[in-house]
Amino acid sequence: MELILENETIFKYYPEIETLIVQNPQEAMAHLRDAIRSFRHDRRIDLVAEAYYYMAEAHFRVGDARKLISSALHGIGYVRQIAGAERLLPRLYNIVGVGYSALGEYAVSQQYYLDGLKYADSMKDESAHLSIENNIGSLLMQLGDCKEALQYASKAYTEALQRMYDPEFENLSEREKSEREEMFYAAVLNMAGIAYSEDDYDTSLRYLDQLESLQSDNIRRMYDNHVSTLKAKVYLAGGNTEVAAAIIGALCCAKGDEERIGENSELFEDFQEIAGLFMKNGEKELAWAVLELMLEVCQALDNAGRWAAYYDLLVTYYKEWGEERDYLIACAQYHKFGAQRAIEFNRSMLNGIKNQLEIERSLRRQKQQAERAEELRLLSETDELTQLLNRRSFNTLSQKYLTDAIDSKSKFGLIMLDVDFFKQYNDHYGHLAGDECLKMISSILKESGEDDKSFLPSRFGGDEFIIIARSRTDEEVLEYMEKVVEAVRGRNVEHCKSLITDHVTVTIGAINCVPEHRQTVMDVLQLADDALYNAKREGKDRFYLAE
Repeated sequence: MELILENETIFKYYPEIETLIVQNPQEAMAHLRDAIRSFRHDRRIDLVAEAYYYMAEAHFRVGDARKLISSALHGIGYVRQIAGAERLLPRLYNIVGVGYSALGEYAVSQQYYLDGLKYADSMKDESAHLSIENNIGSLLMQLGDCKEALQYASKAYTEALQRMYDPEFENLSEREKSEREEMFYAAVLNMAGIAYSEDDYDTSLRYLDQLESLQSDNIRRMYDNHVSTLKAKVYLAGGNTEVAAAIIGALCCAKGDEERIGENSELFEDFQEIAGLFMKNGEKELAWAVLELMLEVCQALDNAGRWAAYYDLLVTYYKEWGEERDYLIACAQYHKFGAQRAIEFNRSMLNGIKNQLEIERSLRRQKQQAERAEELRLLSETDELTQLLNRRSFNTLSQKYLTDAIDSKSKFGLIMLDVDFFKQYNDHYGHLAGDECLKMISSILKESGEDDKSFLPSRFGGDEFIIIARSRTDEEVLEYMEKVVEAVRGRNVEHCKSLITDHVTVTIGAINCVPEHRQTVMDVLQLADDALYNAKREGKDRFYLAE
């Protein structure tokens, strides 16, 4: 896995990309395609992943859910290839959830949201957490679970409100202010939508009124039409057709303004619902005005699913008020785009599965590489037979802990152990039995210090073991040595060639001191070796701590 060495973002190279995505997403996509090619050439995988995230944002603005999902999944795949880019995961999972929600794949969408929420929590990304909670609330509302939706949406709304009216708000950068305003807009719209779905029209309008004081042009450009369509639905459902008609009239006057009509799928869905309500109420002219707005969105976004929805309503309209010829043409177009919608949907699902499989393959490769790297690390640091630290690791760690002890004026100890009459044991029982004996000793050393990680055992060579004791008292070192000697005796491993007993035993010598600046590891090791020699001279099968 590669590592990010430079703390950069795409804004260093494209400082206006967020504004461009809002104002002209098609142009933003062209810039982002160039950015992806350039970053790939420079092997800046982190920036490639970020560029794919903003490409997904641009696809969201034009309402292309399939390409949104593809871009975001590519971004996730690149993030998985590089350590340090994980900060993008909450946003990428969030926008994949948005894409699948737009396609009607609500179960898949919810899973991506929940995964994104976990990443946001683990990385303490408050903005992503807030956005995902808000989107989960919106998804649950679409599923008709208003009670559960309200729990998520109200929490997101409360957090957004606090962030908007934080005393430090005015000291934030323009980008940070804009981000908070966007979160607030989204949260308010969600709460208003939930109130509308529960037929609480006054509460819905009260929420929408809170947006009047916000001034960000970019945010208003993104959300004003959706605020208008939601208000139209509220007034229409409440029986106030006149106000709803005025709102639709204002939207019709904005036709042709690409910055105002047709930004995302939610706006189209609002038009769809409003047109249906007008037709149900017998409002022929108003229904036609909304159908014209839907037509403009369809022409701008050219999506088979939206064309099918548009012609479905047109069939209903012509059946009630049109000529038979218009009705039949609308039926034919509906069936044509319905079939095309099914093909596009299946293609998007297959692309999603393909991208997911690519990500999973990449993750498996990374896991295998990490496991192999860990194996190589262990081989370089541990003794193959006993799985204790090897001599190389002992040299590195003993020097580090000696230096720490000198600096902190704390105790540093070395404990040397060897197996009594091990050559005779090997000669009589064979090398395989000798290996098993050494493994038995190593397991005792690990078990004896299991409750205290301050004792680090290593195999020094042959039947010699050295244990580093960090900041332990003399009593603790003596207790450890006694535990090891008694444990080896307790195993009762036969040793008929021992000159002191009929089973395997060990002898241990140790030094535990506060080292001086002039002392080296070799100096302390020599003292431990002298202690071991004294213990052997006393008759073996014992332990000795030097003064």
